[in-house]
Amino acid sequence: MKAKPYVLPLLQIVLSLSGLAAFFLVQLRAQTLSAARAYLPVATRTSMTRVFVPVTGEIPNQERGFYNWPDDFVPSALLNYAAQGYTLAYQRENLHAWTESDLPPQYLDALGARFRAVRQAGLKVILRFAYNEGETYPDGQPDASLARALRHIEQLGPVLEANKEVIAWIEAGFIGAWGEWHTSASGLDSPENKAAIRNALFQHLARDRFILFRYPGDFIAWYPQPLTEAQAFTSAPQARLGHHNDCFLASEDDLGTYYDPESGKSRAEEWKGYLSQMARFAPLSGETCRPNPPRSDCETAVHELERLHWSALNEGWHPAVIQAWKDQGCYDEIRQRL
Repeated sequence: MKAKPYVLPLLQIVLSLSGLAAFFLVQLRAQTLSAARAYLPVATRTSMTRVFVPVTGEIPNQERGFYNWPDDFVPSALLNYAAQGYTLAYQRENLHAWTESDLPPQYLDALGARFRAVRQAGLKVILRFAYNEGETYPDGQPDASLARALRHIEQLGPVLEANKEVIAWIEAGFIGAWGEWHTSASGLDSPENKAAIRNALFQHLARDRFILFRYPGDFIAWYPQPLTEAQAFTSAPQARLGHHNDCFLASEDDLGTYYDPESGKSRAEEWKGYLSQMARFAPLSGETCRPNPPRSDCETAVHELERLHWSALNEGWHPAVIQAWKDQGCYDEIRQRL
């Protein structure tokens, strides 16, 4: 049925009135908000100047600085060590007694007790496991078979995980003289066995602890490109890998640290470039091992410590090098910058 003629004009009038009402409501709301804003206080911006003064004193850090060997890993000795101003302690565990057997529960319990003493003293440790103290170096050093070393790493995993907050980092250890990845009487220093030890360390040791390896030639072969910022601080093996140089400044190639057996020559400058990038995100530490002036003197020492972003350095070895830094006037700078 068609609408009557007067119905449509009436409907149009109603719709028009509705539209006008909506329009006036919007306008009223806008005017009200505008009026309200007019009475709001205007925010006042002020500038502030801060002056930062360089700090010349030491800033103790449990994962940086000079470290040494405590007299013992019992509470009294460690508290005395900490009172001397140290925050890091070097802890080398000798496993010689168990080269042909599992680690006994008594040893694992005693290791846990040593960690509790470290915790009580407010310290952290640089930890390494070895099967000898270099007694017959440079001849082959007695260490364990590959199977035994892998078993020991597996056994140590739970103890290290439970005490990881007092471990600054772990040096790879286990292989050869002093656990320094050379002169192994058991052949652990072959490329294949080194890789097996590496895999076990990454598998069984705490995922948020760094593992430091002795020779750049080893880990550059594993990871040809240095660690990047995007890769850093993850649980990936390369992100957990650092370097310890235990003959810093001792010769042009730091007594074989930068020697490449494949080419038969030193690759010091090339590998230092790699380390400089890697050590922006991972620890680099170690010790000097003999005087070698002028390379071991202050000028080169400060330059290389800075270039390679050193985190920690053994103050106990070599004493003649440390004394030379004191005599030449760079010891305090090195101590503060570490």
